Amino acid sequence: MKTPKVSGQLTIEGPYGCFTFDCDEPVQIWIGGGSAITPFIARMEHRLQHNETRPAHLFHSTADVDEDALTPLKEMAAEARVTLHFLIDARDCLLNGARIREAVPEWRDARIWFCCPTGLGDALRADFGAAGCPPRRDFHQELFQMR
Repeated sequence: MKTPKVSGQLTIEGPYGCFTFDCDEPVQIWIGGGSAITPFIARMEHRLQHNETRPAHLFHSTADVDEDALTPLKEMAAEARVTLHFLIDARDCLLNGARIREAVPEWRDARIWFCCPTGLGDALRADFGAAGCPPRRDFHQELFQMR
């Protein structure tokens, strides 16, 4: 049998990060950019299966809206008792730490998870760090970068 010729190489890796959602803090803040909302959908399913009630806020920022995908996301968030903050970049401007802190007054008591493009993740980490949130303890970032 002949070995087929390979004209290119594809390497698939990851994901990498610490997304266990285990913590004692009374509030969770989740930030998903675009298609990086996937781990939070899985977490909402887990909350439904385990009847979790701890307050959670999901910020989903995207360049475009897909109403066919948005409706089930809204329904799932409501059923899982997750407050959904949906932002469309062109309409709502870019997501930033100040917007999150305004929407979640108890942010100082929260643990923060984010899965978004690296630039946004770095900006949010720096922003919350400058606001007094210790990044090594309170941030959980899934490394997400298209190459």
